[in-house]
Amino acid sequence: VKTLDEMGRKIQLQVSTIQKAEKKYRSIFENSIEGIYQSTPEGRILSANPAYAQILGYESPEALISAITDIGSQHWVEPEHRNTFVKMIQQGKTVLGFETKLYRKDGKVIWISTNARPVYDSSGNLLHSEGMVQDITRRKKTETQLQRLSTAVEQVADNIFITNDQGHIAYVNPAFEKSTGYMLNDLDGQNPDLLGADFREAALYSQILQVVTRGEVWTGRITNKRKNGELFIVETSASPILDNYGQFLGYVAVNRDVTEKIKYEDQLRQAQKMEAIGTLAGGIAHDFNNILGVIIACSELAMENIPDKNIAKTDLEKVLEAGLRAKSLVKQILTFSRQDE
Repeated sequence: VKTLDEMGRKIQLQVSTIQKAEKKYRSIFENSIEGIYQSTPEGRILSANPAYAQILGYESPEALISAITDIGSQHWVEPEHRNTFVKMIQQGKTVLGFETKLYRKDGKVIWISTNARPVYDSSGNLLHSEGMVQDITRRKKTETQLQRLSTAVEQVADNIFITNDQGHIAYVNPAFEKSTGYMLNDLDGQNPDLLGADFREAALYSQILQVVTRGEVWTGRITNKRKNGELFIVETSASPILDNYGQFLGYVAVNRDVTEKIKYEDQLRQAQKMEAIGTLAGGIAHDFNNILGVIIACSELAMENIPDKNIAKTDLEKVLEAGLRAKSLVKQILTFSRQDE
Protein backbone atom coordinates (compact mmCIF):
# COMPACT_ATOMS: atom_id res chain seq x y z
CA VAL A 1 0.00 0.00 0.00
CA LYS A 2 2.86 2.34 0.85
CA THR A 3 4.50 1.64 -2.51
CA LEU A 4 1.24 2.20 -4.38
CA ASP A 5 0.67 5.49 -2.56
CA GLU A 6 4.17 6.63 -3.47
CA MET A 7 3.58 5.68 -7.13
CA GLY A 8 0.25 7.52 -7.07
CA ARG A 9 1.90 10.70 -5.76
CA LYS A 10 4.58 10.51 -8.47
CA ILE A 11 1.96 9.98 -11.19
CA GLN A 12 -0.11 12.87 -9.83
CA LEU A 13 3.00 15.09 -9.81
CA GLN A 14 3.83 14.09 -13.37
CA VAL A 15 0.27 14.75 -14.51
CA SER A 16 0.32 18.14 -12.79
CA THR A 17 3.64 18.98 -14.44
CA ILE A 18 2.30 17.92 -17.85
CA GLN A 19 -0.85 19.95 -17.33
CA LYS A 20 1.18 23.03 -16.40
CA ALA A 21 3.44 22.59 -19.44
CA GLU A 22 0.40 22.02 -21.67
CA LYS A 23 -1.24 25.17 -20.26
CA LYS A 24 2.01 27.14 -20.77
CA TYR A 25 2.47 26.06 -24.39
CA ARG A 26 -1.26 26.37 -25.09
CA SER A 27 -1.02 29.99 -23.91
CA ILE A 28 1.94 30.59 -26.21
CA PHE A 29 0.08 28.93 -29.07
CA GLU A 30 -3.14 30.86 -28.50
CA ASN A 31 -1.57 34.26 -27.81
CA SER A 32 1.27 34.30 -30.33
CA ILE A 33 1.16 37.29 -32.67
CA GLU A 34 2.49 35.05 -35.44
CA GLY A 35 0.37 32.43 -37.11
CA ILE A 36 1.06 28.83 -36.11
CA TYR A 37 -0.33 25.90 -38.05
CA GLN A 38 -0.12 22.25 -38.96
CA SER A 39 -1.21 21.11 -42.43
CA THR A 40 -1.07 18.03 -44.63
CA PRO A 41 0.82 18.01 -47.94
CA GLU A 42 -2.59 18.02 -49.66
CA GLY A 43 -3.32 21.38 -48.09
CA ARG A 44 -5.78 20.53 -45.31
CA ILE A 45 -5.30 22.49 -42.08
CA LEU A 46 -5.00 20.23 -39.04
CA SER A 47 -4.58 22.92 -36.40
CA ALA A 48 -4.16 26.67 -36.29
CA ASN A 49 -3.93 29.42 -33.73
CA PRO A 50 -6.07 32.59 -33.68
CA ALA A 51 -3.29 34.68 -35.24
CA TYR A 52 -3.16 32.42 -38.30
CA ALA A 53 -6.94 32.58 -38.67
CA GLN A 54 -6.80 36.37 -38.40
CA ILE A 55 -4.03 36.59 -41.05
CA LEU A 56 -6.25 34.71 -43.52
CA GLY A 57 -9.35 36.70 -42.52
CA TYR A 58 -11.30 34.05 -40.58
CA GLU A 59 -13.17 34.69 -37.35
CA SER A 60 -11.64 31.73 -35.51
CA PRO A 61 -9.28 28.76 -36.01
CA GLU A 62 -12.33 26.46 -36.12
CA ALA A 63 -13.86 28.47 -38.98
CA LEU A 64 -10.54 28.34 -40.85
CA ILE A 65 -10.09 24.58 -40.38
CA SER A 66 -13.62 23.79 -41.52
CA ALA A 67 -13.47 26.14 -44.53
CA ILE A 68 -10.12 25.09 -46.01
CA THR A 69 -9.83 21.77 -47.76
CA ASP A 70 -6.93 22.73 -50.06
CA ILE A 71 -5.07 25.85 -49.02
CA GLY A 72 -3.00 25.75 -52.22
CA SER A 73 -5.98 26.26 -54.52
CA GLN A 74 -8.02 28.37 -52.08
CA HIS A 75 -5.43 30.83 -50.80
CA TRP A 76 -2.11 30.69 -52.64
CA VAL A 77 -1.92 33.34 -55.36
CA GLU A 78 0.89 31.66 -57.30
CA PRO A 79 0.46 27.85 -57.61
CA GLU A 80 4.09 27.35 -58.63
CA HIS A 81 5.16 28.79 -55.25
CA ARG A 82 2.90 26.29 -53.51
CA ASN A 83 4.40 23.44 -55.54
CA THR A 84 7.91 24.57 -54.62
CA PHE A 85 6.96 24.79 -50.92
CA VAL A 86 5.35 21.31 -50.84
CA LYS A 87 8.28 19.79 -52.73
CA MET A 88 10.75 21.15 -50.17
CA ILE A 89 8.67 19.68 -47.31
CA GLN A 90 8.38 16.31 -49.07
CA GLN A 91 12.17 16.30 -49.54
CA GLY A 92 12.56 16.68 -45.78
CA LYS A 93 13.88 20.21 -45.93
CA THR A 94 13.26 22.90 -43.35
CA VAL A 95 11.77 25.95 -45.04
CA LEU A 96 12.96 29.32 -43.72
CA GLY A 97 11.75 32.77 -44.71
CA PHE A 98 9.64 31.53 -47.63
CA GLU A 99 7.82 34.60 -48.98
CA THR A 100 4.69 34.41 -51.11
CA LYS A 101 1.30 36.04 -51.69
CA LEU A 102 -1.97 34.68 -50.28
CA TYR A 103 -5.62 35.53 -50.80
CA ARG A 104 -7.49 36.40 -47.63
CA LYS A 105 -11.04 35.20 -47.16
CA ASP A 106 -12.29 38.60 -48.44
CA GLY A 107 -10.16 38.30 -51.62
CA LYS A 108 -7.54 40.82 -50.53
CA VAL A 109 -3.97 39.84 -51.46
CA ILE A 110 -1.37 39.86 -48.68
CA TRP A 111 2.31 38.98 -48.45
CA ILE A 112 3.39 36.36 -45.89
CA SER A 113 6.68 34.87 -44.75
CA THR A 114 6.60 31.31 -43.43
CA ASN A 115 8.98 28.95 -41.66
CA ALA A 116 8.02 25.29 -41.76
CA ARG A 117 9.38 21.80 -41.16
CA PRO A 118 8.19 18.28 -41.97
CA VAL A 119 6.88 15.98 -39.20
CA TYR A 120 7.23 12.18 -39.53
CA ASP A 121 5.73 9.18 -37.77
CA SER A 122 7.79 6.45 -36.10
CA SER A 123 8.15 4.68 -39.44
CA GLY A 124 9.56 7.73 -41.16
CA ASN A 125 6.42 8.53 -43.12
CA LEU A 126 5.53 12.18 -43.63
CA LEU A 127 2.54 13.08 -41.47
CA HIS A 128 2.25 16.83 -41.95
CA SER A 129 4.17 20.06 -41.88
CA GLU A 130 4.09 22.62 -39.13
CA GLY A 131 5.28 26.16 -39.08
CA MET A 132 4.80 29.82 -38.37
CA VAL A 133 3.43 32.56 -40.63
CA GLN A 134 4.02 36.30 -40.45
CA ASP A 135 2.05 38.94 -42.36
CA ILE A 136 4.71 41.07 -44.12
CA THR A 137 2.37 43.08 -46.37
CA ARG A 138 3.33 46.39 -44.76
CA ARG A 139 7.01 45.53 -44.95
CA LYS A 140 6.71 44.63 -48.64
CA LYS A 141 4.86 47.86 -49.35
CA THR A 142 7.59 49.80 -47.55
CA GLU A 143 10.28 47.92 -49.48
CA THR A 144 8.51 48.75 -52.76
CA GLN A 145 8.27 52.43 -51.82
CA LEU A 146 11.93 52.48 -50.79
CA GLN A 147 12.95 50.78 -54.02
CA ARG A 148 10.91 53.30 -56.04
CA LEU A 149 12.44 56.18 -54.07
CA SER A 150 15.93 54.72 -54.46
CA THR A 151 15.42 54.35 -58.22
CA ALA A 152 14.21 57.93 -58.48
CA VAL A 153 17.18 59.26 -56.50
CA GLU A 154 19.60 57.18 -58.56
CA GLN A 155 18.18 58.41 -61.87
CA VAL A 156 17.30 62.04 -61.08
CA ALA A 157 19.29 64.64 -63.02
CA ASP A 158 19.98 66.86 -59.98
CA ASN A 159 22.96 65.93 -57.85
CA ILE A 160 22.01 64.78 -54.36
CA PHE A 161 23.94 63.99 -51.22
CA ILE A 162 22.72 62.74 -47.84
CA THR A 163 24.52 63.22 -44.54
CA ASN A 164 24.46 61.50 -41.17
CA ASP A 165 23.43 63.22 -37.92
CA GLN A 166 26.90 64.82 -37.68
CA GLY A 167 26.50 66.48 -41.07
CA HIS A 168 29.05 64.21 -42.77
CA ILE A 169 28.35 62.81 -46.22
CA ALA A 170 26.92 59.28 -46.18
CA TYR A 171 25.52 58.97 -49.72
CA VAL A 172 25.80 60.65 -53.13
CA ASN A 173 23.80 59.77 -56.23
CA PRO A 174 25.29 59.06 -59.69
CA ALA A 175 24.39 62.56 -60.92
CA PHE A 176 26.47 64.01 -58.06
CA GLU A 177 29.45 61.82 -59.00
CA LYS A 178 29.14 62.82 -62.65
CA SER A 179 28.74 66.53 -61.86
CA THR A 180 31.53 66.90 -59.29
CA GLY A 181 33.93 64.13 -60.28
CA TYR A 182 33.91 62.85 -56.68
CA MET A 183 32.92 59.22 -56.02
CA LEU A 184 31.18 58.15 -52.81
CA ASN A 185 34.41 56.53 -51.63
CA ASP A 186 36.10 59.93 -51.93
CA LEU A 187 33.50 61.69 -49.78
CA ASP A 188 32.14 59.04 -47.39
CA GLY A 189 32.37 60.49 -43.89
CA GLN A 190 33.69 63.84 -45.15
CA ASN A 191 32.33 67.28 -44.33
CA PRO A 192 30.52 68.81 -47.34
CA ASP A 193 32.45 72.07 -46.88
CA LEU A 194 35.31 70.55 -48.91
CA LEU A 195 33.09 71.19 -51.95
CA GLY A 196 33.14 74.97 -51.38
CA ALA A 197 35.03 77.09 -53.91
CA ASP A 198 36.68 79.13 -51.12
CA PHE A 199 36.43 79.58 -47.36
CA ARG A 200 33.40 81.86 -47.68
CA GLU A 201 31.47 79.33 -49.76
CA ALA A 202 32.62 76.47 -47.51
CA ALA A 203 31.22 78.36 -44.49
CA LEU A 204 27.74 78.11 -46.02
CA TYR A 205 27.71 74.39 -45.30
CA SER A 206 28.08 75.14 -41.58
CA GLN A 207 25.07 77.45 -41.88
CA ILE A 208 23.12 74.69 -43.63
CA LEU A 209 23.84 72.25 -40.79
CA GLN A 210 22.71 74.80 -38.19
CA VAL A 211 19.45 75.47 -40.05
CA VAL A 212 18.49 71.84 -40.76
CA THR A 213 19.38 70.78 -37.20
CA ARG A 214 16.58 73.13 -36.09
CA GLY A 215 14.24 71.23 -38.41
CA GLU A 216 14.12 73.99 -41.03
CA VAL A 217 14.86 73.98 -44.77
CA TRP A 218 17.83 75.93 -46.20
CA THR A 219 17.78 77.23 -49.78
CA GLY A 220 20.35 79.31 -51.62
CA ARG A 221 23.20 79.37 -54.12
CA ILE A 222 26.67 78.01 -53.48
CA THR A 223 29.75 78.16 -55.65
CA ASN A 224 31.34 74.71 -55.53
CA LYS A 225 34.55 73.28 -56.90
CA ARG A 226 34.76 70.09 -58.92
CA LYS A 227 37.46 67.52 -58.27
CA ASN A 228 39.42 68.92 -61.23
CA GLY A 229 39.30 72.43 -59.73
CA GLU A 230 36.62 73.82 -62.07
CA LEU A 231 34.10 76.12 -60.38
CA PHE A 232 30.34 75.75 -60.79
CA ILE A 233 27.29 77.27 -59.14
CA VAL A 234 24.42 75.25 -57.66
CA GLU A 235 21.02 76.13 -56.31
CA THR A 236 20.76 74.08 -53.12
CA SER A 237 17.73 72.94 -51.15
CA ALA A 238 18.70 71.18 -47.92
CA SER A 239 15.97 69.45 -45.88
CA PRO A 240 16.28 67.74 -42.48
CA ILE A 241 15.70 64.00 -42.09
CA LEU A 242 13.80 63.25 -38.88
CA ASP A 243 12.63 59.97 -37.35
CA ASN A 244 9.12 59.37 -35.98
CA TYR A 245 10.13 61.02 -32.71
CA GLY A 246 11.52 64.16 -34.34
CA GLN A 247 15.12 63.09 -33.77
CA PHE A 248 17.56 64.59 -36.31
CA LEU A 249 19.14 61.84 -38.44
CA GLY A 250 20.88 64.01 -41.04
CA TYR A 251 19.84 66.03 -44.06
CA VAL A 252 19.40 65.63 -47.80
CA ALA A 253 20.71 68.30 -50.16
CA VAL A 254 19.38 68.60 -53.71
CA ASN A 255 21.72 70.64 -55.91
CA ARG A 256 20.95 71.94 -59.38
CA ASP A 257 23.83 73.19 -61.52
CA VAL A 258 22.83 76.72 -62.60
CA THR A 259 26.19 77.84 -63.99
CA GLU A 260 24.88 78.04 -67.57
CA LYS A 261 21.59 79.51 -66.37
CA ILE A 262 23.42 82.35 -64.62
CA LYS A 263 25.53 82.96 -67.72
CA TYR A 264 22.38 83.26 -69.82
CA GLU A 265 20.81 85.51 -67.21
CA ASP A 266 23.84 87.82 -67.46
CA GLN A 267 23.54 87.79 -71.25
CA LEU A 268 19.84 88.59 -70.98
CA ARG A 269 20.53 91.50 -68.63
CA GLN A 270 23.14 92.82 -71.05
CA ALA A 271 20.67 92.51 -73.93
CA GLN A 272 18.06 94.35 -71.87
CA LYS A 273 20.58 97.11 -71.20
CA MET A 274 21.29 97.38 -74.93
CA GLU A 275 17.59 97.49 -75.67
CA ALA A 276 17.15 100.30 -73.12
CA ILE A 277 20.08 102.19 -74.66
CA GLY A 278 18.56 101.75 -78.13
CA THR A 279 15.20 103.11 -76.94
CA LEU A 280 16.93 106.06 -75.27
CA ALA A 281 19.09 106.70 -78.35
CA GLY A 282 16.06 106.64 -80.62
CA GLY A 283 14.29 109.25 -78.52
CA ILE A 284 17.35 111.51 -78.37
CA ALA A 285 18.10 111.07 -82.10
CA HIS A 286 14.68 112.35 -83.16
CA ASP A 287 15.10 115.48 -81.04
CA PHE A 288 18.68 115.91 -82.26
CA ASN A 289 17.51 115.57 -85.87
CA ASN A 290 15.20 118.52 -85.35
CA ILE A 291 18.07 120.60 -84.01
CA LEU A 292 20.31 119.56 -86.90
CA GLY A 293 17.58 120.45 -89.37
CA VAL A 294 17.59 124.04 -88.14
CA ILE A 295 21.42 124.22 -88.22
CA ILE A 296 21.68 122.76 -91.75
CA ALA A 297 18.80 124.81 -93.20
CA CYS A 298 19.96 128.08 -91.67
CA SER A 299 23.54 127.44 -92.78
CA GLU A 300 22.42 126.87 -96.37
CA LEU A 301 20.20 130.02 -96.36
CA ALA A 302 22.99 132.14 -94.87
CA MET A 303 25.49 130.92 -97.46
CA GLU A 304 23.20 132.05 -100.32
CA ASN A 305 23.40 135.68 -99.10
CA ILE A 306 27.19 135.73 -98.56
CA PRO A 307 29.73 136.33 -101.36
CA ASP A 308 32.03 133.44 -102.25
CA LYS A 309 35.20 135.17 -101.19
CA ASN A 310 33.82 136.12 -97.79
CA ILE A 311 35.54 134.25 -94.94
CA ALA A 312 32.19 133.83 -93.19
CA LYS A 313 31.03 131.62 -96.07
CA THR A 314 34.00 129.30 -95.50
CA ASP A 315 33.04 129.00 -91.83
CA LEU A 316 29.41 128.28 -92.72
CA GLU A 317 30.53 125.53 -95.10
CA LYS A 318 32.34 123.88 -92.22
CA VAL A 319 29.21 124.21 -90.06
CA LEU A 320 27.11 122.68 -92.85
CA GLU A 321 29.62 119.85 -93.35
CA ALA A 322 29.61 119.07 -89.62
CA GLY A 323 25.80 119.19 -89.57
CA LEU A 324 25.57 116.71 -92.43
CA ARG A 325 28.03 114.37 -90.69
CA ALA A 326 25.94 114.63 -87.53
CA LYS A 327 22.80 113.87 -89.57
CA SER A 328 24.47 110.72 -90.94
CA LEU A 329 25.45 109.69 -87.41
CA VAL A 330 21.89 110.24 -86.17
CA LYS A 331 20.63 108.09 -89.03
CA GLN A 332 22.90 105.25 -87.85
CA ILE A 333 21.61 105.64 -84.28
CA LEU A 334 18.01 105.46 -85.51
CA THR A 335 18.84 102.31 -87.47
CA PHE A 336 20.37 100.76 -84.34
CA SER A 337 17.37 101.67 -82.19
CA ARG A 338 14.80 100.00 -84.48
CA GLN A 339 13.53 96.48 -83.56
CA ASP A 340 14.98 95.00 -86.74
CA GLU A 341 17.72 92.53 -87.58
